[in-house]
Amino acid sequence: MRKIIVENLIEAKNQTKPTAFAFGRISSANQEDGMSLSYQDEKGINYATRKELYLVYSFSVTETGYKHNERQVFNEMLDLAEEFNVKHLIFKNTDRLSRNLHDLLKIEDLYENHGVTLHFYDQGKVISAGSTYDDKWVIKLLILLAEKYSGDISEKVRAAHRCKAERGIPVFRPPIGYRLTPEKNYIFDEHEEQVRWFFDTFDSGNYSLSEMVRLATEHGFRTRNGNVWHKGTLHHMLTSPIYAGFFVYGGNEYNGSYTPYVTRERFEARLKRMSSNFIGWSDTIRSYAFSRFVYCDHCGCVYIPELKKGKVLYGHCCKKQNNKRSYYNETALLKIIDQEMEKHVLSEDFAEEIKKMFTRTVTVKTQEVDQNKIHDEIRLLKIKQQRLYRLYAEEDTALDSLRAVISGYQEKIDQLERTLKKVNVNAQDVIIKVAELIDGIRQLPKAYKIATPEQKGRLLRSMASGLILSPEGAEIKWLPPYDIILSPLKENATQHTPSSVRHRPKIRGVRNETRILCENLYKWAIVA
Repeated sequence: MRKIIVENLIEAKNQTKPTAFAFGRISSANQEDGMSLSYQDEKGINYATRKELYLVYSFSVTETGYKHNERQVFNEMLDLAEEFNVKHLIFKNTDRLSRNLHDLLKIEDLYENHGVTLHFYDQGKVISAGSTYDDKWVIKLLILLAEKYSGDISEKVRAAHRCKAERGIPVFRPPIGYRLTPEKNYIFDEHEEQVRWFFDTFDSGNYSLSEMVRLATEHGFRTRNGNVWHKGTLHHMLTSPIYAGFFVYGGNEYNGSYTPYVTRERFEARLKRMSSNFIGWSDTIRSYAFSRFVYCDHCGCVYIPELKKGKVLYGHCCKKQNNKRSYYNETALLKIIDQEMEKHVLSEDFAEEIKKMFTRTVTVKTQEVDQNKIHDEIRLLKIKQQRLYRLYAEEDTALDSLRAVISGYQEKIDQLERTLKKVNVNAQDVIIKVAELIDGIRQLPKAYKIATPEQKGRLLRSMASGLILSPEGAEIKWLPPYDIILSPLKENATQHTPSSVRHRPKIRGVRNETRILCENLYKWAIVA
């Protein structure tokens, strides 16, 4: 590789062209038929030609982008770029660039302090030290969202697997000899007789692995995929604890809730004989851009994604419409979402109006209440409570009436303490927190516009709980605190033109809506 790089650097110098590296990545071998490495290599070459860059070397790899220490080829490319003074790095999109903060900081240092220029041919973006703050901010946002999404997916999968393991159900695909029932229980499958033959014959101590493979072939035994048995696959089965009624996940041992083939004692004796240790395998999770995110307006059920003839379709059978089945092509679904996103644009004028009114709201909230007076009221109420508690010792006291009075005092104390919590905040911190939220929402349309379908899905998941589909269109169910600003934006967009809403702050109705919006933002900010 280094020899090729040096030769191409010499040729680039002869042609007086700037040098570039291209990087292509897929997360798993399953993607190689879709957005393949060869596709990314070809696009990188075409892009370099159009931009009059000399492509010195194209790095391609199947790896995850989530953990820095797993990105050996990516880090090697960065080191070589620094060593050979290659100033242009070409990527398909930001998702191919990075999904972790460590790489982001390293890349940021390259383009800010070492003159490196980043090219994203799918998004048409070029980032360098001279790029605008907005462009750099959008790239960082997309990378951070990709990191957050990867982390969220990993955490959710781990949590689901832990829950499943605690119920005694292995979290991986059932091995030969077992199958899953619709209730997710392990039961013996059609290979039961074959599996028992393997265990009984090997545990007799009369045969080696090689001899077992020969005997299995003579008996006509095949693996679940119809292949002949080999020493590796047989060794894996004989050393798997699943058949002994337990399994290992996340470094912890769990007892299975299913019927084992052999006892644990017999399994451990076999391991001792083979001088082997168990090594498990991980489950592969495949996800789509909007899986578990799109819901039916009629029955509330989720649209299930599936791959048909190379296209991703989201299908749903609606029980409230006589089991009518409907499909949405992912491309058509994206158009619907794009149209919906156009209704959630926060203009600069309206954003500044919210900030100004929110600042006034915070000032009023923190000044209109006499905190010393509230503390005095709470102290007096607690003294009264203590006096009433002493009456419990007297026999003639009506305890029911006493409890009611004490409970009434406690309610007043709780209410006063909630009021104190609302006003006892750092006004400047609250104002900054809301200003950052507003600025993030201002950048949302720009970030969404240049994002890939996968990135759009991650962006929406980080801000919304789902998308409700109906014949009339779609509705995004925004999560707090985004719903405070974005939901009213859509309501106004359907009643007025965007400019009439966002540039007429003096209209009484609009100012009242903004005031309510600021009140809700304040409630969120003091709790968050």
